[in-house]
Amino acid sequence: MYTHLQKDQHLALAPHAAQCILIGYPCDYKGWSFWDPVQQKELISDSVAFHKSIFPFCKPSLSGLDCSVDLLPPTENSLLPNSATLFAPLAAPVPVSLLLVLQPLCLEPALAPAVPVSPVIPAAVPEPPEGPACLIIQLHVPPWPVSLAVALDILEHPRTPPAVKLLMSNFKHHLDNSLPLPVKCVLHGRLPGALVEANLTVADKFIPVPVVDAIKCVFATSAAMEPRSLAKAVAHLDGESWIVAALLEIEAHLENGTWELAQLPTGHRAIRSHWVFKVKQKANGLIDKYKGQIVAQGFSQVCRIHYNEVFTSMAHMAAMRTVIAIAAVEDLELDSVDVSTAFLNSEIDAKIYMKIPEGLSVEGDPAPGEDLKCWVVHLLKGLYGIKQGPQIWAFKLHLVLTDISFKHTDCDHSIYIYGWGAVQILLPIHVDDLLLASNSCSALQSVKSKLASHFKLHDLGPMTSILGMKLDCDCQACTISLSQPGYIESILQDFQMANCNPLLMPMEESLCLSLSMSPSTVEERLAMKGIPYCELVRKLLYLAVATCPDISYTVGVLCCFVENPGVMHWEAGKCILHYLRGTTPLSLVYSLSSSPVHCFTTFSDANLGGNPDNSRSMGGFTICMASGAVQWGSWLHPHVLLSSTKSEYTTVSKVRCEVMWMRYLLDEFGYDMAAPLTVLMDNASAIQVAKHPEHQLMMKHVHQAYHWIHSCVEGSDIMVSHVPGAKNPTDIFTKPLGWLKFAKFQDMLGLH
Repeated sequence: MYTHLQKDQHLALAPHAAQCILIGYPCDYKGWSFWDPVQQKELISDSVAFHKSIFPFCKPSLSGLDCSVDLLPPTENSLLPNSATLFAPLAAPVPVSLLLVLQPLCLEPALAPAVPVSPVIPAAVPEPPEGPACLIIQLHVPPWPVSLAVALDILEHPRTPPAVKLLMSNFKHHLDNSLPLPVKCVLHGRLPGALVEANLTVADKFIPVPVVDAIKCVFATSAAMEPRSLAKAVAHLDGESWIVAALLEIEAHLENGTWELAQLPTGHRAIRSHWVFKVKQKANGLIDKYKGQIVAQGFSQVCRIHYNEVFTSMAHMAAMRTVIAIAAVEDLELDSVDVSTAFLNSEIDAKIYMKIPEGLSVEGDPAPGEDLKCWVVHLLKGLYGIKQGPQIWAFKLHLVLTDISFKHTDCDHSIYIYGWGAVQILLPIHVDDLLLASNSCSALQSVKSKLASHFKLHDLGPMTSILGMKLDCDCQACTISLSQPGYIESILQDFQMANCNPLLMPMEESLCLSLSMSPSTVEERLAMKGIPYCELVRKLLYLAVATCPDISYTVGVLCCFVENPGVMHWEAGKCILHYLRGTTPLSLVYSLSSSPVHCFTTFSDANLGGNPDNSRSMGGFTICMASGAVQWGSWLHPHVLLSSTKSEYTTVSKVRCEVMWMRYLLDEFGYDMAAPLTVLMDNASAIQVAKHPEHQLMMKHVHQAYHWIHSCVEGSDIMVSHVPGAKNPTDIFTKPLGWLKFAKFQDMLGLH
């Protein structure tokens, strides 16, 4: 409708009416209330010309179109705006013949032209190649109806996700009253060309949104952004991005020669495959890229026929943190590299046939004796999903690294070192993610260039994240911080605890969980069946292992009840979420300390009878380096111990294994580890038993395997010393503590 403007509301030569939208009726004036989308303000008037056939926020039927609307014919760019993008990845020569069979894409109206152009005749689809059978790409893209393509002005906008609607509804609570509230885009059907212009400019209008709500919106909508099949990906709201990701994946297979077209031999069975689409996120939760992969269904492979051995090259998490701590103390350069399509670079070690993946088809005339129903692909190289995929990739990477003078450590075969004079490079590996730490920038670039000659690399530059952990480097303070704020936010969103009240501790000091709290009746088990207890514990485990040692004990206790969790166990798990809500900004900080980098400190402690169900003791340890914990752990002893002395003694014997592993690792890094290593514990009697064998009569029923601590002390490999219990941070891994002790030990572990 058009609203008459008063003289003070327009210039002399300006229009005397404005196209507005009816929004209601004023309380103290005879007339109507309107919204002017151009001036972004509300108007009240009683002089109005209504057009009842135009509904801006509703999708009208095609038979009710207003004849005054200018209908602009679509252009070639509007029909296929990303045609260059779609065909570009396949421009390089490929080992097999290709044929793209693409139908018009369903596009957004914002991509329409602003001026009339002549209709474009669609390009002819290339005919299938004549001759022998070959693979072609066949993506069935939903067509764009011609009637809707012409009526650009009345196309309905995509449906707003519920999370975005909630974000917009909460928008007014975060802004000043002086700022206008966001309004829905209004379609003007009367002004010629106005709707096309509005569609073109809608993408340029940015609405300020609070950062907290924006991050919550991203996490809430990330799961809905990942289609489960290629057909759903093509028809998705972000289908343009998913199609590009799928074509890049197919191009990688063709360039690497992953498979060849073949007839399935008699007596063989072909495995299936499916598409996996994933939105790759950064450590802060923002979208990094769209990823699509063809994944084989390796669960249908048969051992000793399709594969022999299975393992994955992954550096120990403690070794990764140790390298980062060394980099903080010695001010090393930290870079990260991602090997694109890593599994496709290695030759397969068995005959595996796979059914033709979705999106590919066979075209051409079959040769005599060939059956159209027996076409499969014979895998020549590794593929994601097959059992031996990680193994053959590890062998391939090992050959390349040894060829450029790297050698793996004996303590961890997934950590490689390179030394030439004063130049040293440390290279931990986690499948296809490589972390490089060196004191020479030129040496890092040289290694990257050599790796790039063998693999397709994605150089991420200075490391900002690794394995979902956010890494912040402060060069002035010589500190490196590890945290997982994005992962914590995703956990809180998944369990609808984003707005929960924070707690100071992950577990109450007086709480004692036991099996007696588990469901005992059928009704109680059915009530707990729908509670995602196991999912919560699984997600918390990675936090406890990676960057949150303060929840390690509590998560370990919850793991004891995954088979039959009760209500109290679930409430204890929710307490951890309350605790994480208040400690999301905490980071594991490594900084320059007064002691040398290779001089680490080890703490050991035990809690006699810590398990109420079987009276077994809880043991724990902490290894600190560069003012932060690099290794920690807690465990339940396999048998009942009768005194605190025996409990502490058996614990320090197991801790000795971790201490010697750390010693050997630093020795291979090139540090002098000849001096005895100190283990601190708060039990004086256990120290005496470890030092003097004559006290061994008191340890009659302790297994002889635990007595090897004597040889370590006598050989000056380990020196056992006393530390007061108030200064032993390992106490946080053996039992729930009060807030004062918990906060103190939290600081001693390097959590700031």
